[in-house]
Amino acid sequence: MMVPLTSSLYVDGKMGKADKLLVDVGTGYYIEMSTGRAQKFCEKRVKLLSDNATKVEKVIKEKRKYLENVTVTMQQKLYKLQLEKAEAEAKAGQ
Repeated sequence: MMVPLTSSLYVDGKMGKADKLLVDVGTGYYIEMSTGRAQKFCEKRVKLLSDNATKVEKVIKEKRKYLENVTVTMQQKLYKLQLEKAEAEAKAGQ
């Protein structure tokens, strides 16, 4: 397994006893758990993270649609303004 020494440095490690594990439950807290309970906890955490990732992907797709719509609208307005300016310059030149 990989043992964290700092937030960016990990070293190889081996487990001595496998009947009890220290599990990082977040925000710097660790709980000693049996291997079965630790496995269930990790499976639950993986499912939660997977579900959250799916929700975030949906939101990102929706936001990209909105961005695309706004971009198209802005381009149309810019094109219209350019046409109006060209027409005004043509009338002024006559």
